[in-house]
Amino acid sequence: STEEASASVEEMAANVKQNAENASQTEAIARQSAKDAEASGIAAGQAGEAMQTIPQKTTILPGIPRQAYLLAVNAAVDAGRADEHCRGGRGVPLDVRKLARCTEAGPAHLAHVP
Repeated sequence: STEEASASVEEMAANVKQNAENASQTEAIARQSAKDAEASGIAAGQAGEAMQTIPQKTTILPGIPRQAYLLAVNAAVDAGRADEHCRGGRGVPLDVRKLARCTEAGPAHLAHVP
């Protein structure tokens, strides 16, 4: 009958409209997913670059205790050369040597960090 055919056509039109809306929403989600994936890729690249610079920057750390020790030796020599009025400076070499000993463990610990 004509009424049944008309109802079927209306139902098909409603289904087509719903499918078009679903397709539009799916497209929007896909576009956002692509943007998010691109941003994630950029962030991952930046993280990778930063991770590559860490070993370069930590190579200076092992030299710090040696430099502190040399400062202690120089301070001890200078204190030894000073006259009797300069007794207050004799504690400086000890403090710098303590600093050198304390900083020795740091670079060794960092060398084992993956």
